[in-house]
Amino acid sequence: MGERSVRIRVHVQPNASRSEVAGWKEGILQVKVTVSPAEGKANQAVVKLLAERLDISKSSIRIKKGLTGRTKLISIASGLTEAEVIEKLTGKKQG
Repeated sequence: MGERSVRIRVHVQPNASRSEVAGWKEGILQVKVTVSPAEGKANQAVVKLLAERLDISKSSIRIKKGLTGRTKLISIASGLTEAEVIEKLTGKKQG
């Protein structure tokens, strides 16, 4: 049995004053992290933040595209539906 995977587009703002999920803008999740993008630190911080918000392991989250850019395609293999992922990340339904 394969585990369900949800893909979301994420825009990352490194070097922010605090790490947070800032909501949706034009269908892309806005995420702020306090660390710099050097040596993949911002990517690690994004994965950690999303895992904490979704209450899943970091290994369930993969950056599929955009490792070196600010806009990323992230795959979440947690068994959650897309609606559940959106609600856990932002506290409301996308739209």
